[in-house]
Amino acid sequence: MITCFNSYILHLARIVVPVVPCLMMLSGCSETVPELLPCPQMIIPEYLLAPCELPDYQIRTWGDFPYFTSRLQLAINKCNSDKEALRSLLLLQHP
Repeated sequence: MITCFNSYILHLARIVVPVVPCLMMLSGCSETVPELLPCPQMIIPEYLLAPCELPDYQIRTWGDFPYFTSRLQLAINKCNSDKEALRSLLLLQHP
């Protein structure tokens, strides 16, 4: 047996159930679009982007090998310092 209150609830449910999803979809459009602010671009110096030069491989005897390895280590250290400078610039830009 359906009472007056139960019929009122059923009638209300028939109205509210289809309306609620429509209101939820409309509320998604209610926010304003955030304004995008221009971001200052940091220009990376060109010498930091240059490829690392390796020393010429001119080993004729085993005695030339220590000299070549020291030059090679210097080239690698220079290249690593360039990359460290790039990292520090990028950390300044995006902390």
